[in-house]
Amino acid sequence: MLQLRGRDWHSEREITDDDWKCTLTYEDGRGLARVTHRPDLGVDMPDGPVPIEVELQRKSVRRLRAICAMYGQLCDDDGPLDGVIYVSDRPDVATVVTRASAFAFHAR
Repeated sequence: MLQLRGRDWHSEREITDDDWKCTLTYEDGRGLARVTHRPDLGVDMPDGPVPIEVELQRKSVRRLRAICAMYGQLCDDDGPLDGVIYVSDRPDVATVVTRASAFAFHAR
């Protein structure tokens, strides 16, 4: 664990609590996928933990929609997370993440 500006930061390996991770189910070109997903980083904020997703390469839209839907549920008013942050230096990846999150949060 790293402490920066008075906040605890957690690496992917340190994130073992079920509040930070979930099992995703989505369909892709290979069929039905069922995988455990946890964020790349996490930070403890005053109102609760916030996962951080670092997207270096493009994921399938279906997988991103499933991840965003998972975070939508975990970030509900009574959910254990206080939000989610996506970071990418690639405009094409950022566009896909934005579309997937808009679809996931609009579908709720």
